[in-house]
Amino acid sequence: HIELAREMNDANRRAALSTWNRIRETEKQKFKEAIESTLREQGVQRDAADDEILKYQLWEEQKHICLYTGRPIGLSEFIGDNPKYDIEHTVPRSLSCDNSQANKTLCDQHYNRNIKKNKIPFDCLNHAEILARLADWNKRIDNLNNQVEQKRKASRRATTKEQKDKAI
Repeated sequence: HIELAREMNDANRRAALSTWNRIRETEKQKFKEAIESTLREQGVQRDAADDEILKYQLWEEQKHICLYTGRPIGLSEFIGDNPKYDIEHTVPRSLSCDNSQANKTLCDQHYNRNIKKNKIPFDCLNHAEILARLADWNKRIDNLNNQVEQKRKASRRATTKEQKDKAI
């Protein structure tokens, strides 16, 4: 017997999750190819490691800047044998045990290991600067929330199953 979580009993949600997973896999493949190209430029012949793929994904999400220092991050700075950037836990694992991607950023190695250490961003001396760099994220969140609300309204107004499914 296969048990599904209650929210997965909905065909629309299963389809949306399947689509999202396909998109993420396509992205990961593009990231892997870009990393392997960069490694070849460095004279290294090997497959991209999983942590490098995650670093690339975080790099893209952060628009190529370190959220803690504000410095631009070059691709070759976190790929290869001597990366200058770490995957850091926003809320340290020693405080939360959260190892999810939502709790990770790509961070300057020196800053992560010598300044932030075991602190949450609120406790960092440059907290206001960090918040300023996140302003774009707040706009993106507001925009997504508005889109979700519009889709909810459209699904309630739908008069046929097809219209409702499409809105969902």
